[in-house]
Amino acid sequence: MGAKYNIPTLSQFDRKYHLVRFYPKKSSYEFINIGIVLYDETNLTYKLMSKEHISKISAHPFLDNKILTNAITNIEALLNKGLSQIELVRHLNNRYKNSVDTSFVVSHLGDESFEDLIDLLYSEYIGYKFPEKSHNDIIVETKAITFEIYKKTYRKFLPIIEDDNFDLSYQRNNKKTNLIIGSLDRQDSIDKVIRVSPIINPLYTKSNDIFDFGYVNKNLDSENENTKVGNRLAMLENAKFNPKDFSDKDKINEFFEKEIGEVS
Repeated sequence: MGAKYNIPTLSQFDRKYHLVRFYPKKSSYEFINIGIVLYDETNLTYKLMSKEHISKISAHPFLDNKILTNAITNIEALLNKGLSQIELVRHLNNRYKNSVDTSFVVSHLGDESFEDLIDLLYSEYIGYKFPEKSHNDIIVETKAITFEIYKKTYRKFLPIIEDDNFDLSYQRNNKKTNLIIGSLDRQDSIDKVIRVSPIINPLYTKSNDIFDFGYVNKNLDSENENTKVGNRLAMLENAKFNPKDFSDKDKINEFFEKEIGEVS
């Protein structure tokens, strides 16, 4: 299955990409993805496995750190050789020998920026192997804090509705409010939103349901200058999810106080 990216719109672009593959043992035909080369008619960019990820994946006994590093250095040298896009794509289509290979050409239709798309593709094919545990811990901690605050102070005003699709669902007046807690810079959080979005899956929801995304990110005003975060805030809006600040206990309490105010 491919990655879950932006909700389709009328303004879409057709991009092509190759996966760069490394064969620890060529005769076994087993490979690992070590990079992405993305291009269209006028642009070309790439993203190869970082030194941090090399050090983590080469801890496995079947991988030689030096050989893997040399393979990535060689493919990067080719990509930076100054070849025309036509020449470079021809090299990629011809495939490589020895320990490095490239996949057949793959197409992606969407309206993501080049910067966002190369990051999404890297995350889908390579980055998922290296979850950011510290940031994931913040999400897990925020979920626990949110439910504790809700249970202790607000549950009697906002009766819970059991729904495994969301981190918390409750009754507010005659409406059901659905909450997902996550990070604006984690693709798995965005994927979870897309899976249950009323735009994508209308059967999950009723017309008067409310959807909120409690983000754990701090200092969002400065982060919002980042194109990726801005694009994901726009994606939440397109998915009918309202972004809410869950970056600390005070913000979480403010969220529930407002919910109670609308009930009364």
